[in-house]
Amino acid sequence: MVSTAPFDRPLNAADLADLPEDGTRYELIWGELYMSPAPGTEHQIVSANLFTIVSGYIRARGLGMVFAAPLDVYSDENNVV
Repeated sequence: MVSTAPFDRPLNAADLADLPEDGTRYELIWGELYMSPAPGTEHQIVSANLFTIVSGYIRARGLGMVFAAPLDVYSDENNVV
C-alpha cells in the first residue's frame, strides 16, 4: 500500500466516501488514506478457494450469505478497508 499526501486531520469514512470514483482503490487506516494495489494472481486463487469452501458450508447449513470482494469493511470511522 502507498500512503497518500498528509492531511490536516485524520480522515473518516465520510471523507473516504467523498473521494472521486476514479478506479483507484483506497483504504483508510487509523485516519490515514492509502492507495491499495489490485490483488495479484496468488491472492485471487486463494480468495476463490476460500469463498468456495466457506460459501458451500454456509449455504448447506442455512447460516447466511457470503460475499466476494469488493466490499468495504468498517471497523470504525477511521478504519475502512
